[in-house]
Amino acid sequence: MLKKQDDDSGSSSFQKFQTGIIVLFLFAMSFSASYAADAEKDELKENLLGSEKKQKQALQSLKTLKREDLFPIVSQLLRATTSEGEIQGIILDLYFSYGPEIEKYNPNLIEDLEWVFDNTKNEANIIKVLHYAATYKEKRLMYHILDYITYRDATVREYTFKAIDSFKDDRALPFILELGSSDQPIHRYYY
Repeated sequence: MLKKQDDDSGSSSFQKFQTGIIVLFLFAMSFSASYAADAEKDELKENLLGSEKKQKQALQSLKTLKREDLFPIVSQLLRATTSEGEIQGIILDLYFSYGPEIEKYNPNLIEDLEWVFDNTKNEANIIKVLHYAATYKEKRLMYHILDYITYRDATVREYTFKAIDSFKDDRALPFILELGSSDQPIHRYYY
């Protein structure tokens, strides 16, 4: 009888040992999975701060990976002087793919769009911002948009007037009426 109890305690010790090994294995697996997820997150952040090619790839995968926490870096990237063309356009496309919900993730959206109006010469990006303003009736951009009434490119002017028309706001009337009484013949033509 005593021998049977010793066998039971021996098998019980072995079972405790097995259980301990399994718990330790599961803990190690969960730790490595969380470490791998952190490494992946850091990799995306590093790509945003890396070369132009890596930035493009990271920006295009940002929404699918649901990494809205990186929008402050994206905002800085938009304002970087080296991102005038294609990178800036990809960022604007990313912003606009969220629609009006983008402000939940990027509360500085209006400042970013105003920065684009003030600092970019890329007409395609200006048109993207004008289209966004017209689509979502973004009246906070009105005074920046009004600066483009007399822009040299006809497409930009067309989108400018579409945006102004979508606002249905009387604040634009003095600027439009000023075109008709301008000393410059081309402004009267725009009117």
